[in-house]
Amino acid sequence: MGPMPEGRPVRFLVVTGMSGAGRRTAGHTLEDLGWYVVDNLPPVLLPGLIDVAEERQFDKVAVVLDVRTRSAFAQIPAAFDALGRAGVVPQILFLDADDQAIVRRQESARRPLPLQGEGRILEGCNANG
Repeated sequence: MGPMPEGRPVRFLVVTGMSGAGRRTAGHTLEDLGWYVVDNLPPVLLPGLIDVAEERQFDKVAVVLDVRTRSAFAQIPAAFDALGRAGVVPQILFLDADDQAIVRRQESARRPLPLQGEGRILEGCNANG
């Protein structure tokens, strides 16, 4: 990753979406493309991440947000407001997939969905909302 051009704001992307829709894969792909990627950062820490990105001259930063931070989603509007005041306009990439694709991906995964508990895979997917 090269140095950030003077006066140019950090490009900031939030990757979110349904469990099993490919957020982690998208994060890995963004890393391969030269983005600095953080997974599962509480939204209240987003403005601080921009400060770090500017200090280290990262020009592209992505944050993967998922259901593990669901209780903190109420913090997102205030965090986005703080980013805007810093001159950073976040873009959102929301990933979705049909039920069959999500079930197929989750059945091949080693770990259950965070909200699945003892229930079926689709019950864990539907708990996202």
